[in-house]
Amino acid sequence: MVAQELVKEGVMWRVGNGRDVKVWGDRWLPCSSSHVVISPWLFLYKDTRVGELIDIDAMCWKSLVVDSIFLPHEAEAIKSIPLSVRFPSDKLVWTKTASGTVKSAYHLAVRILFLE
Repeated sequence: MVAQELVKEGVMWRVGNGRDVKVWGDRWLPCSSSHVVISPWLFLYKDTRVGELIDIDAMCWKSLVVDSIFLPHEAEAIKSIPLSVRFPSDKLVWTKTASGTVKSAYHLAVRILFLE
């Protein structure tokens, strides 16, 4: 159980093409400590993917859509996520340290086990 919590707490999505990342529920925002969207769900489907917020032809965020759906600070954070013209797959990355060390995983595991 600790391993699942550790992974859930320690990783987030790095947006590539956005096909695998759900807008609501997945950890993908670079600005928030939880990395989860807190903007209220209004008119998109609950399982809407981040890729639907990307203009594939121009390789940029659909700014008008993003601005109309998300709280201002989240909209700015989303639009600050760089997009690659290569349109790579989405990737799970370790968020606790830049180097992704085992030490940071250990400290997170201790926190989960003993402090929460």
